[in-house]
Amino acid sequence: MEQAKERVRNWTSGPLDLSTLGLTELPELPAGLTTLYCSENQITRLPETLPADLQLLNCMSNQLTTLPKTLPIGITIFTCSNNNFPDIEDDETIPDYVARVNAIAEAASQERIVARCGLVFEELAKKVWHPLRVERLMLAGVDMEDM
Repeated sequence: MEQAKERVRNWTSGPLDLSTLGLTELPELPAGLTTLYCSENQITRLPETLPADLQLLNCMSNQLTTLPKTLPIGITIFTCSNNNFPDIEDDETIPDYVARVNAIAEAASQERIVARCGLVFEELAKKVWHPLRVERLMLAGVDMEDM
C-alpha cells in the first residue's frame, strides 16, 4: 500500500498505474485523474466515489464482486475482466453492466443470508430441543404437546 500511496503523492498528470502492487483496496485517488490502471491486484471493492474526471478504468484480474452504484459520467473505457463476475457484453452500456453485476452480487448475498439463517435455525433447534432438555421438561410435568 505504501508504494501505491507514494505513486499517488507523486502523480501530477497522465495515467496513474497502481497495477501489480498486491493491493486489497485502493488508496485515496487524486482529483483530476483521468486514467487509472489497477489491474492484477487483490482488490475486493472499488471506492464508492471515484474521481469525477475519470475516463479510463482498468481493474482487470482482481477479486471484485461488486461495482460502485455509479461510475463517473465521463468513463468511456471500463475494463474489468477476470474478476468474480461476468464480462461486459459487446453491446452493453457501462451503466447497464454495473447494474447487472450488482444485481448478481445482491442475489448471491441474499442466497448466502438464507443459507446462513437455515444453519442458525438448525443449531438453535438442536440446543432448544436437545433430548436431555426435553427429558427434563417431561420429568418436570411439562406437556410437550402444548409447545
